[in-house]
Amino acid sequence: MLFKSVFARYMLAFVVIILLSFSILAMIVSGQFMSYSKELKNDELLRIANQSSAVLKTSYRNSEYSDLREFINAEYMTLYKMFEFVDSGEETNVILADTNGKILWCTQLDAQKETYVDQNKIFSKETIKKALESEFGKEETTLNGVLKNPCYVNSLALEIDGETQGVLFVTTISSSVYNFVISTVKTIVMSCMWVMCGAIIASYFISEKIVHPIRQ
Repeated sequence: MLFKSVFARYMLAFVVIILLSFSILAMIVSGQFMSYSKELKNDELLRIANQSSAVLKTSYRNSEYSDLREFINAEYMTLYKMFEFVDSGEETNVILADTNGKILWCTQLDAQKETYVDQNKIFSKETIKKALESEFGKEETTLNGVLKNPCYVNSLALEIDGETQGVLFVTTISSSVYNFVISTVKTIVMSCMWVMCGAIIASYFISEKIVHPIRQ
C-alpha cells in the first residue's frame, strides 16, 4: 500500500506539472501568434494602401481631369483592371472616399460578399479625421456601420500635388485572421497533446524507478 501510495503521488505530481506546463505554453504561443498575425495583416493592408495610392495618383495625373470625382466617374470601370493586385473576390476591399466622407469608389461590387460596402453610406467626420491621421490599426471596426462586418482597417490620405484629395481605406474581414489563427492553434495543440502523452508515459516509468527502492 505504501508503494502504491508513493507511486500515485509521484505520478500525479508529474502529470499535473506536465499539464500545467503545456497549457501555459499553448496559451502563450496562441497569444503571441494572434498578435503576430494582426501585425502581419496590418502591414499587408498598409502595403495595399500605398500601392492603391500610387495607382490612383499616376492615373489621375495622366488624365485630362482636374477634379477627382469627375475622374472616378469617368474611369470607374477602368480602375477595376488597375486594381487587380487586390484580392477583392475574397476578403480585402479598397475604398476611396472624399474628405467629406462620401464613398467614391471601392473594389468590391458583389453585395453577397462579406466585404461589400454600401456606397450610398457616408463616413462620419470623426472617421475621416482618424483616417487622415492614420489612427486605424489592429482594432476591429465597422467604421460606424459603413462596413457590413467587423474588419481590420488601415487608412491613408490621398495627397495629390500637395493637396489632400481623399482618403483610402483598406479593409479585411477580421474573421479571416481568427480562422487562420484557430486553425494554426489547433495544429499546435494537437502536437502538444502528442508530446504530452509521451511525457506522461515517460513519467510513469520515471515514477516507477523512483519508488523502486521503496518496493524492495
